[in-house]
Amino acid sequence: MAKVQFYEKGISANRNLIALIIISFTMVGIILISWFYFSKVGRDSEDAEKIFNTLIPLFATWIGTVLAFYFGRENFEAASNRYEQMIDRLGPEVLDDVFVNQIMISRETMVSKQLADIKNDSLKEIVNFMGSVEKKRLPILDGDKALYVIHKSTFTEAIAANTNEDLTLEKFVAIDKYKPIITSFITMKEDSILEDVVKRIAKENIKDIFILDSNEKLVGWLTDSLILRFLKST
Repeated sequence: MAKVQFYEKGISANRNLIALIIISFTMVGIILISWFYFSKVGRDSEDAEKIFNTLIPLFATWIGTVLAFYFGRENFEAASNRYEQMIDRLGPEVLDDVFVNQIMISRETMVSKQLADIKNDSLKEIVNFMGSVEKKRLPILDGDKALYVIHKSTFTEAIAANTNEDLTLEKFVAIDKYKPIITSFITMKEDSILEDVVKRIAKENIKDIFILDSNEKLVGWLTDSLILRFLKST
């Protein structure tokens, strides 16, 4: 049997190999830099300290990015599997009796922010705010219009990837890499039934639904986790 080259193993296998190389290289680098720093203390310690203080945060960022990717992906896959199991267990006769406005988070109780109010805030400030209100995702609005839904993990990833710059929200939303992620939501009318919502979530692979009234005014917000909790209690 011919040997399979690394580029023939597929994206997933190559991604795992890259992650292993990064972690191994980082651990070796930390050990070598630490040895160099402590062996130079007392002589040329200033140069050693500069090298130590420059490279250690870089290595930590690499490790953090790899761990965040893998643990985040596993959590998402586990949640998706639980969600699909709940859907399979419930028939249309249950879901078509529930309207979205019965289980949504109403506009009055939504924890959200207006873009104009926080566009100049740094991502770190926004993450601290989310921590203070114990929220993992934050809708960003323009009046009654939903612009973005940003998950805390997306913020922290951007912070880790831009250690040399204290990103503001305005700069963050302009980065092409994150635009598809932060605009990944749909809108539905408040008289929609839960069955239709579940079908769209499965088809379009989204996590957030904004609920509009007949005048296209935002009246509520529905998340995949909220739907999952409702299905569990049914």
